[in-house]
Amino acid sequence: MKTHSTLFIISIGYWFIATYQLRAQPLQLDIMFRYATTNLRGNAALSNSSSISFITAGAGIRWVLHDKSALSAGLIYDKKGSKQNISIELDDGDGNVFLFDGTATSNFSYLTLPVRFNYQFGNKVRLELGGGFYTAFLLKQELRQRIFIIMNITEDQTDFYKRLDFGLSGSVAIVLPAFERSFFRIGVENNLGLMNVSDVPVMDNGSIRHNSFNAVITWTQVIGK
Repeated sequence: MKTHSTLFIISIGYWFIATYQLRAQPLQLDIMFRYATTNLRGNAALSNSSSISFITAGAGIRWVLHDKSALSAGLIYDKKGSKQNISIELDDGDGNVFLFDGTATSNFSYLTLPVRFNYQFGNKVRLELGGGFYTAFLLKQELRQRIFIIMNITEDQTDFYKRLDFGLSGSVAIVLPAFERSFFRIGVENNLGLMNVSDVPVMDNGSIRHNSFNAVITWTQVIGK
């Protein structure tokens, strides 16, 4: 846990150092809306899981280094997880066994801090590439099991998971001028988790790691000089 806390502190520290060093640079405010498609990986049981989607949102600050490059940092209310098919057998007491199918959905709620270096190509309409890392703090984790009218259970399993997640973050976007001193960004981003987020042993010495692919629409407003 000390290692994870250190990563989170380093990320927050980096954010504040960047704020201090770049405070004299032109600033831009980002308001982001994301359609996230997420899944879990890292062990054999997850190989049969399917991705699930969420709508999430956040805000960020962008420090313009020069005309075509910027450092960005954001804070996002993030949802992640995956879904698996499950089944249950019920005996009616007369030797008849009935099989019922359902789903088990693992839902994670995070506060995510992505930090990326961004570079643009082009003039009026620009292509923007971004790369960096993210740190995320777990707010809550729930396991929801649904089998028709037979079972409808939601369990809080937050204590089974580490509070911090860390990984790589990359993005591609088209930057379109909107009104004076404002822009639209339409693009995609991927956050690839590098850490095993499980705080308990995983079958076959496996792990549980996140991946989130997001379609993103961002409103950017210049708020600095």
